[in-house]
Amino acid sequence: MKRTLEFFRQGKLGPLRPVTSFAASDVRKAFRFLQDGQHTGKVVLEMPTDPSDLDARVTNQRIRFDPHASYFLVGGLGGLGKALAVWLVERGARHLVFLSRSGMGMAESRFSEELRAMGCSLVAIKGSVNRPEDLDDAISKAPCPSEVFFTLPWCKGHFLGLPASVLSICGVEDIGYLAENPSALRSTKLQGIHVVREKEFLESVEASLFTSIPRDRGPTSHRFENLLSSELSPWNNNGHIIMGLRSHLHLDDPRNPTNWRRDRRMGTYHNLPTGDQADTRGESNRLKVFLQSISEGDANEILAREESIDFLSVEISVKVNDFLLRPDAPVDPNLKLSEMGLDSLTAIELRRWFGQVFGLQVSVLEMIGAPSLKEVGRIVATRFGEKLDRQGQGV
Repeated sequence: MKRTLEFFRQGKLGPLRPVTSFAASDVRKAFRFLQDGQHTGKVVLEMPTDPSDLDARVTNQRIRFDPHASYFLVGGLGGLGKALAVWLVERGARHLVFLSRSGMGMAESRFSEELRAMGCSLVAIKGSVNRPEDLDDAISKAPCPSEVFFTLPWCKGHFLGLPASVLSICGVEDIGYLAENPSALRSTKLQGIHVVREKEFLESVEASLFTSIPRDRGPTSHRFENLLSSELSPWNNNGHIIMGLRSHLHLDDPRNPTNWRRDRRMGTYHNLPTGDQADTRGESNRLKVFLQSISEGDANEILAREESIDFLSVEISVKVNDFLLRPDAPVDPNLKLSEMGLDSLTAIELRRWFGQVFGLQVSVLEMIGAPSLKEVGRIVATRFGEKLDRQGQGV
């Protein structure tokens, strides 16, 4: 060491020469230069003073679930339940536990075989989430050890970017099971359980830890630790308007670069109406022309015509066939949506489409309960006319 320091003082030791520099954006050229094996000296990557000058590419990290954990889902294996189960399995989940009032039927048994072929075990328990003994039974029959349920759920929930380990929406009054089963709603209220409405639930989720600057998705606990001091200061000024959040593309469009569109707390903005004009981007030319004629003429007179109702029912049928991945299927306005194969998952997509194109809220119960597609078209025409009347009166 003494000899080395002495050589350094004498100037006999110095940095390696020559130095070949590459910009950070040319990192591929730097590695190709090293790959030749003919270089001498050292290769240096120069980082820019302003990191925004880097030509960086944003990559979406696919969520992965722990294959050694059991994932507990409340509800049956309908369209939405099957889609959620497949989604979990495709992302690493290998043990699913379903708790439903119907238990395991023939359809569930066939679907269970499909999941087993994908490497996943499924346990279906018949019971109610309101009964503690049914919950104990479901947890005891889970394929994985019990400590996975009780010692790791907090870490799993937060490191997957979820707002909590468990987010239960079964007690929402105007959506889902309670909305479609009035007797269950009455029974729940008689037990003294506080049932919130969908608007209250969404407001509480939106208000949970939304920082002043939209950041990339990540573990909620990490985002909490990195809050700006301005957000925690008692002297901050809340009168400023956030700029740059508006998107000119559908939030569901894969080409949309908006970084907050996949944030769970911003989900309500996917269903916001677009104001006085219908948002018909990506829709058929016939529907665009029809909506344009309504905006330029007497809306109530046009929407009251039988041919307008027939037209809307046909367009709805075409959209349902698109959702069901059979765009060339024949259109019959006299069929019920359930007869066309509409399940809970497709009904949610159709409900969102009504909100995007017409700015209307049509419940899943109304869609499923309508006697025919033509009646669904009549509901849309009536509500669309009422909406235009309110806008014309400045309500």
